[in-house]
Amino acid sequence: MKEYMNKFVELVVRCDIHEDSGLTLSRFRTGLKPTLQREMLPHTVESVDEAFQLALGIESYLQTPSDRKSSFKVGEQPKQQFENNDNLTLLSLRI
Repeated sequence: MKEYMNKFVELVVRCDIHEDSGLTLSRFRTGLKPTLQREMLPHTVESVDEAFQLALGIESYLQTPSDRKSSFKVGEQPKQQFENNDNLTLLSLRI
């Protein structure tokens, strides 16, 4: 997931994309693995950062052994964070 986010931000910046934030969010969600796309459907997110954080949590949950999945709570923040906050800030400013 982190690799996808890094690549997504890199391409948006490299291509000098200036578009509606909703369109960028749609592009981000469309590029996710089908499993993540499906799991994200019932959730409302307003930004690429929110979508990324949600996808991290879902990905972490899906990779957890089934005997530990019951401890996952809806709305729980993932322990991982996006490491390249400068690019994320730059992405937010460009959109």
